[in-house]
Amino acid sequence: MSGFAASAAVVDPRQELLSVRAGAAGSSTAESTPTSPTGPAPADEPYAAADPEGEGGGDWALSAGGAFLSQYVWRGQLLTDGPVFQPTATIAWKGLSLNIWGNQELDDVNDNTGNFTEVDFTLDYTRTIRGPLWGTAGVVHYWFPNTPFRQATEFYAGLGLDCFLNPSITSYFDVDEADGVYLTADVAHSFELPAPCEGVTWSVD
Repeated sequence: MSGFAASAAVVDPRQELLSVRAGAAGSSTAESTPTSPTGPAPADEPYAAADPEGEGGGDWALSAGGAFLSQYVWRGQLLTDGPVFQPTATIAWKGLSLNIWGNQELDDVNDNTGNFTEVDFTLDYTRTIRGPLWGTAGVVHYWFPNTPFRQATEFYAGLGLDCFLNPSITSYFDVDEADGVYLTADVAHSFELPAPCEGVTWSVD
């Protein structure tokens, strides 16, 4: 099974002002879609596997995509005040997934034109607990090439509800650089738009 998808986002934890995404996915029986350091940079939300049940659907899934953003904002910090490209790729097996995500700067605002300044590696396990309640847990390793920042590792765990607005809460614990726990509470909803042509889908998030 394969397809192409693109979306224009109104709100995204990694951007401000404008976001345009495009990607392609393929799997044995189900597609995988991403659901997000102490120094500058990662996503606040883990990349969930295609099958949160961990027992149904397909055995494996692959997905890849990218986003062109006007700015890079993370946890309220403006990290890049200029355009960036953020590619992502995920391989998933039932509820387990491995994601690689990067941030490439597209202008010289930080003297890094064309260079990747962050690469995140996320290992995640997500599954349904009971009814609409689901849980997720994992680890994120942050690498900052072409910057003076040191690598960092975070563990996280969260709970959410599969219902309108998809509310969730996630806690993050850094084991390298920072003390304490970082908590996020999120709501999100997507609206599908009429397909411009066969095999292409659009949504507003």
